[in-house]
Amino acid sequence: GVQTIAREVQALVARARESKLQPFEYEGGCASLSNLGMHGTSEFAAIINPPQSAIIAVGAPHTQLMQADPVIARTAGTATLSADARIASLA
Repeated sequence: GVQTIAREVQALVARARESKLQPFEYEGGCASLSNLGMHGTSEFAAIINPPQSAIIAVGAPHTQLMQADPVIARTAGTATLSADARIASLA
């Protein structure tokens, strides 16, 4: 059950931190995450890595003022989804 999944995830994380993952343990994903926000890029469109069907591009956070009384500052950011026809035509 859930405890088995938790143990397997902990083992994967430990091997990843030690750079000891085997290729079969990280290949075959269905989506990716790309973060250029750490380099100050506010938004971008990422290219899908075949055979995956989607990628999420995460931009840098920025401060945004909200019209309220009083004015409120909040941290916001942009995430862009690129998807191929296998996902886009499911609607």
